[in-house]
Amino acid sequence: MPREPLPCGEAVEAAISKVLAAEGEARESVIACRRQAEERLEIARREARLISERCERRMQAIRQGHAQVLAERLSAFQKESNQFKKSYVPTIEELARLRHAVATLAGECIGDTQ
Repeated sequence: MPREPLPCGEAVEAAISKVLAAEGEARESVIACRRQAEERLEIARREARLISERCERRMQAIRQGHAQVLAERLSAFQKESNQFKKSYVPTIEELARLRHAVATLAGECIGDTQ
């Protein structure tokens, strides 16, 4: 089968120019899309950092609040303990019962059946 000669002339040149122009526009469009994507990604990263920093500040405030509450409770327990130590002295019988109760409990915990 014989080959037909390829068309040439102004119509072909115009078609090639049109294809090359479309290819250039597509390339520019891809570059613009990449730039937009990079900008959006950077904005998202910045927002994520801000969220993370805000979250860390909130967590620190919560920890400080809990630490303050714990410190206040510990102080109250220490005061109560000091008052209890000053105001109460167990009798010999109470100490003996306490020792017996502790020994019994310890034996039960370790499986001693005495």
